[in-house]
Amino acid sequence: MDFDDIQNAWNSEKTGEIMIPNHVEKIQSASMPLTHIKKSLKSESYLQIFFLVCGLVPVFIKFNMNYLMLFYVVYFISVMVSGYFLIKIKDFYKIVNNKNISTKDNLYETYYEIKLFTEVYKIISIVSIPFGFIYMIIIPLGSKTEKVMKIIEGIQNPEILFIGLIIGFVMWSTGCWFLIKAHAELFYGKYAKEIRKVIDELKEE
Repeated sequence: MDFDDIQNAWNSEKTGEIMIPNHVEKIQSASMPLTHIKKSLKSESYLQIFFLVCGLVPVFIKFNMNYLMLFYVVYFISVMVSGYFLIKIKDFYKIVNNKNISTKDNLYETYYEIKLFTEVYKIISIVSIPFGFIYMIIIPLGSKTEKVMKIIEGIQNPEILFIGLIIGFVMWSTGCWFLIKAHAELFYGKYAKEIRKVIDELKEE
């Protein structure tokens, strides 16, 4: 059979509609969660940058010099935490942005990278909880010292103030913990589950 015979035989076949394998469609469907995750990472970066700008608070308000040093000590530590988190966000964004999910193995790697980043996000957020509470105390003390001190002086029993701070911190930490879990699930965990679902469906084929 020469080339012309082969070509005629090829053209005579019913080509019909080209069908894409089902597993390919499923793998491609995992790209949508990655798009949402990249948007979340960008928003997370802007939020961390906003926290860094909060160091300018004493510039815009009349801040008492007695609390200025304490404010910037806490701010310096929180900057280190935020800076580390920004590096993690940048590294994870590169992984998600450059990840080729055309195979099952790459899909597995992407899934576990998302799970790992979600845990990193939770840990860093939990570490940041005390800083937020300290800011809530330092900023009022530094900006409105006289009014706040009158309230504190009005409390005759120091134990009441101490217990109040402990209760306030527990309530603050509990609220932040639930918010952190909800945020991690909404912006990362939910999409990790979608990718996991695709992986499980591919196993069944």
